[in-house]
Amino acid sequence: FLFRSISLQKLLLLFLPLLFCFAAAQQQAIVPDDYATLQAALTAGETNIFIRDGLYLVPSTIQISTPNILIRGESRENTILQKTGIASFLLLTNTENVTVESLTLDAKTYDSSDNQIWEAFGVVNCNSTTLRDAKILGSMNMFAVFFAGPSNQYGGNQETIDAYDRDHLDYNNIMEDCYVESYFPGDVLSFSLQKNGRLTGNTVVGGVVSFFMNKDSYCNKNRVENSTTAGIFVSVPAENNYVQDNVVVASRAAGIKVARQIDHVDPGTGQSLTPLTYRASGILLTGNTIVDGRYFGMEIDQTVGALIAGNEISLVDYSGIYLLHTDQALVMNNRIVDFGQSYHRTPVWNWDAVQNSGIFGDYGTTTSNLTDNFVVNRTSGGTNFGIKIAPWGVNTGSNVYDNKIHGSFLYNGIDVPLANNNAAENNHVTSNLAQCGDNQQFRYYNVFKNQ
Repeated sequence: FLFRSISLQKLLLLFLPLLFCFAAAQQQAIVPDDYATLQAALTAGETNIFIRDGLYLVPSTIQISTPNILIRGESRENTILQKTGIASFLLLTNTENVTVESLTLDAKTYDSSDNQIWEAFGVVNCNSTTLRDAKILGSMNMFAVFFAGPSNQYGGNQETIDAYDRDHLDYNNIMEDCYVESYFPGDVLSFSLQKNGRLTGNTVVGGVVSFFMNKDSYCNKNRVENSTTAGIFVSVPAENNYVQDNVVVASRAAGIKVARQIDHVDPGTGQSLTPLTYRASGILLTGNTIVDGRYFGMEIDQTVGALIAGNEISLVDYSGIYLLHTDQALVMNNRIVDFGQSYHRTPVWNWDAVQNSGIFGDYGTTTSNLTDNFVVNRTSGGTNFGIKIAPWGVNTGSNVYDNKIHGSFLYNGIDVPLANNNAAENNHVTSNLAQCGDNQQFRYYNVFKNQ
């Protein structure tokens, strides 16, 4: 009786969506069942490609310039594509809405001086692309992963600076939950000239994450281990970069560095195209953990209005947080423990260790607030100041207040040049470590929405 009362038209309306879903599922191309290789499936015009577990040798560059492609492996560890020939491996150019996930791209195994393999995964002039849950093994000749932006002209060429200035950037590109391993001496993961981009939940072993001249972009919840240079390098010019909740372990330079890009120079003067007067706005460094860095914990240069909050820094060679050419910074609720380790081990880099401080405001630190930070020294030497602002005449208008400084310091717990319209108030300085406690709680004010 029920079916008699339902018209044919209504039945079609009920079941058509199911039929379309079934048809879409049937349209999935499977490697190696339907095609022997990924390249063969792409050449045939397939847009929804599933790759079964197995080892697939790739002699030539796989280049994708078609939009709306999904490439999905059966599993990250067992769906393995190995590049055997020279040049780029998987390269996306001039396209959008491409997703690659759940597979391994190996540019390492066949790489040699006679068989130079380039990036394992490259993205040039593309939008809304996603690399997810992938394992990337990089070569020794180029970045393992390279989101290049609308141009990859580097060196002395001005094109990338022009692209940034004109807001001609790639947008909505994402890399998440990937494992990257490479010992290439340059950038291992380069995320460049992006807008509304995101690096989230990745593990990078062996090299630096380069967050290069981006706008409105996130680098969050990543782990960087044993980088041969900095852990995360934010290149300015930049605007609204959110570097949050990352873990950086054993980097050979600063755990997190913000500084101008000096590769681009004026051919006439030889000077950087980004002048020292430039200040990057909207830089947020919050909730990060940095351990065992061989330079500064954080090195922040040429910013205005930066928020540096809720970070935990320990066992770095020199100062925990280092500020240079920095205006109107808010440095708050950071926990810095046992810095100045160059005193106890052979340093990798030379620096003026006399200035070692939990937080050090060097030349050009102006109108900044350093408050509610927790600085502890539990070692026998190397920690000379708790918080210091250098007595340069240009260092004016900063406030240092409500900080807690515990332990032994060779010079002063708080060292601020009051004559330059700076102020130091209500700071608690004590040599009694019993008062600090290993379970010290500190407040973290996330004044911006965390996305």
